[in-house]
Amino acid sequence: MEKGASGKKGQEQKSASKGKGATGDEHRVLTAMQTGSEVPAGDMILFNPQINDALGNSAPVSGQLSIVVISSEGSRTSLEAVEVVKQGLTTYEARYEPRSRGEFRVDVTVAGVAISGSPLHFTVRAGIPDIHKSRIIVPPPPLFAQFQGQSYVYDVSLVHVDKYGN
Repeated sequence: MEKGASGKKGQEQKSASKGKGATGDEHRVLTAMQTGSEVPAGDMILFNPQINDALGNSAPVSGQLSIVVISSEGSRTSLEAVEVVKQGLTTYEARYEPRSRGEFRVDVTVAGVAISGSPLHFTVRAGIPDIHKSRIIVPPPPLFAQFQGQSYVYDVSLVHVDKYGN
């Protein structure tokens, strides 16, 4: 994968794939979120694209890195990639908190050219149910098991909804 992503728990993936960038330099990114991952609405996703040169060294790409999240409805969110320099190594990080369920795609480009493994696809499911938005659906009266000698079966449904309405 060309994009790195980790959930709240900071998981790390041990493998990495490589690809050629716009300048012929090799770009490699580690990922903890694989294509097809599922995350709950409201969980923060941390993308950590690590851009390397042909020798595997960290390579800064100031202003050339683009990370865009596209929902299945077509809405586009450009993420701000923050450059982090530690002990001479340049890495990038961008955060995204999905609020609606559905299918999402993340496009990562350097100087307008998609890096290997881009796009990344993931699914957002409903988050933790919110007691104030969830509800119980009961059948119409009369609500007793026997009425005028006949037995009735009633279905009571619990509709759980997260804080975002999913």
